[in-house]
Amino acid sequence: MHSQQAPKVLAHADRLEANTPVWYFSYGSNLTSETFREHRGITPLAALPVYVPGWMLVFDVYGLPYSEPAFASISPIPFSDDEEKTATETQPLVHGTAYLLDPASYISVVASEGGGTAYDEVELLAVPVTEDKSNTIGTPPFSVMTLVKGYGPTIGRCPSQRYKDLICVGAKEAELPESYQKYLDRLPCYEAPQRRWSWRWIGCMLFLAWWSPVMAAAEKLTHATENEDGAGHCPRWVQFTVRFILYVMWLHHDCIHAPIWGRGDGLKKETRAGRVDWLISTRSPV
Repeated sequence: MHSQQAPKVLAHADRLEANTPVWYFSYGSNLTSETFREHRGITPLAALPVYVPGWMLVFDVYGLPYSEPAFASISPIPFSDDEEKTATETQPLVHGTAYLLDPASYISVVASEGGGTAYDEVELLAVPVTEDKSNTIGTPPFSVMTLVKGYGPTIGRCPSQRYKDLICVGAKEAELPESYQKYLDRLPCYEAPQRRWSWRWIGCMLFLAWWSPVMAAAEKLTHATENEDGAGHCPRWVQFTVRFILYVMWLHHDCIHAPIWGRGDGLKKETRAGRVDWLISTRSPV
């Protein structure tokens, strides 16, 4: 059983001290040098492979159905008294890279990740991965800032192949434990319909024809107002507007479009009681 740590959600005044570097824990696409160093233009002061006790990788941040259905976040591993292991209890601890950043670079990361429209900032304890890539008990933990889903409950979706590949490449670059890399490799992803003029392909094109421009406008609004508070965030009204658009889009997908044209998030069809089954395997890596 892994110890559970409660996240500390930080207020603006508590996050950063002037001229003091901060450790930022990356577990998604920012693991790759292509994304973090080239696209974001950030050069970390140091980088260290780590894991976070009691937390697991999830894909429950809203994306665009039929294109980029979900983005990564992390979530506490649920505790169960049942003798039989639940699916979530077999999830490996989330691994990633702790980057040491100057305050300006950290603020740039927050802004580049939606400026508060998708993620909240939390402070957790991370443990360095030892040279033999094992999770050795007793290795001293240290505080890291990271980003977690910033809005209400959502179901997990499948990432796109492109997004999953970024995480897998980043895990290899960071030399994360081989068992964790195998776990990432086994995660299924959303596969867009390839056969032109098939029923699912037509449904995909119709959905994207309407919602892609809407999401592009929301992204422009986010970029235009990011770092409005000097801490990387958009104004509250922008955060609310973007989240409202996401809610409406996914409500349209789940309740109207998907039952007719097929799902755009890599999940199975709805089962009894309206629940949705995961396609993602939750077995621990061998």
